[in-house]
Amino acid sequence: MAKLHQQMRKPKNPAHGSVAKLVDDSYAVSFSRSSEGAGSYCDKKCRLWDLCYASKLEKMPTRKSLRDMLERRADMAIEIIEASIKWMPRDFSWMRWSVFGSVPSKKQLGKKWDKWAKLFRKANEQALDSGADIHLPVESMEKAKDYRKALHGLPIVVRRSDQSETLAGVLQSTDARSWVAGEVKWRYTDLAKAENERKGLEAVRAIRAAGQTAVKCPYPRLKCGTCRACSHPSVDVVVYVAH
Repeated sequence: MAKLHQQMRKPKNPAHGSVAKLVDDSYAVSFSRSSEGAGSYCDKKCRLWDLCYASKLEKMPTRKSLRDMLERRADMAIEIIEASIKWMPRDFSWMRWSVFGSVPSKKQLGKKWDKWAKLFRKANEQALDSGADIHLPVESMEKAKDYRKALHGLPIVVRRSDQSETLAGVLQSTDARSWVAGEVKWRYTDLAKAENERKGLEAVRAIRAAGQTAVKCPYPRLKCGTCRACSHPSVDVVVYVAH
């Protein structure tokens, strides 16, 4: 435990170093590799299992140090959350869980879940006390239900990644969620990017026309944490454009 704390002394982003896409006064924690990485907490049913942005980044040769560090933290969720509580700033604006990978599920932690849930709630309470808005993404309905129960009573949005293949499927739900619009590929041409952007705007209009609120993620025009849509309870759907 002491060794882990020594590795995590930088108050910003303790689990994996700096995160360029986040605002400067942020605090980010990741617990595992994404998708098929060793010790991953990601749900294998995720429709973006092979092609999510985090998984693609981790596979890049230039990100080997990140990949190795996340793999070293496999099965250390309890230790990481304890260290995160210790090193969390006392005044910051944006908390981001799981820049890479995901939070562990109740099934994955088994008998450790009750301890984990208490510590995770404590960490979120501390973040709120420090003035932060909190982005907590999860990738399955089962995980969303468990975390909503664990954080019940706190002003925190557990935002579920909608696994629907179509916009029609997204519209069948009403909980706080996100959805990736456009065709997901390993690489994109400028034409493909433009088409995905069009589909993202189209999705936002359709969701709003159906009576729900929607915001298209403005990154990279704005840094994550400048826009607070993911953490806001009035936003039903955050639309991410595949990129």
